[in-house]
Amino acid sequence: MGITIDERIEIERAFPDDRHRRHQRGAQERFYEGLAQSEARFRELVNGFSPGQRVLELGCGVESLAFRLAERGIEVVGIDISATAVQAAAERARQQELTGLSFEVMNAESLAFADGQFDGVVGTAVLHHLDVASACAEMSRVLRPGGRVVLIEPLGHNPVINAYRRRTPESRTRFEHPLRWEDYGLARRYFEEVQVETFHLLAILTSPIADRWWGRRLHAALASADRWILGLSERLRWQGWIAVSEFRRPR
Repeated sequence: MGITIDERIEIERAFPDDRHRRHQRGAQERFYEGLAQSEARFRELVNGFSPGQRVLELGCGVESLAFRLAERGIEVVGIDISATAVQAAAERARQQELTGLSFEVMNAESLAFADGQFDGVVGTAVLHHLDVASACAEMSRVLRPGGRVVLIEPLGHNPVINAYRRRTPESRTRFEHPLRWEDYGLARRYFEEVQVETFHLLAILTSPIADRWWGRRLHAALASADRWILGLSERLRWQGWIAVSEFRRPR
């Protein structure tokens, strides 16, 4: 017997609630320390939004991008399926006495906003939890003409990374699906431009030592090699761990 959409949503809701309460990613945290290149590119694209614009953040929380954007005079609405995450973000905003941002519990596959309400949408590792077609349709709908979506997401093509994921099932729900090139193909149904940059191949191996002086050098060398290798062919490009993408709605 198949699972219903409501049951899937409830399972997805409960999982981040638990993680937000525990505030940890366990032993895997060391691998996230080596994501400087992809995170820098993501920040660069996010920083392209201008004061006075209105941005929707998918998947907010205490580490929400909303705070950085609000400090630059950008109006931000943050949503998350997790009430715990929304409460944490709202409390941080209250403590910092920030204006121009708000947070709501909401499903990104069914946004409770009228058409054309935002200049941008941003998300950190959110789309791979969702039905991609539904989420892209909703993001496109709430964007104004020329609006941009900026995302950073894990990819699902590399067999070594996928083998590690299979060994650590407790770190994700069974509905998570690291994105594949086909998912970005779906995005092209709803957006005029879909640009995808991929990162991290060999350098993943040195992420646990990237904070040491000798490890930084090795990690930097392999990160540079990664950019060259991932640029050699379309097939190799999708073997990276992380993708930073920008979707643009027609003007």
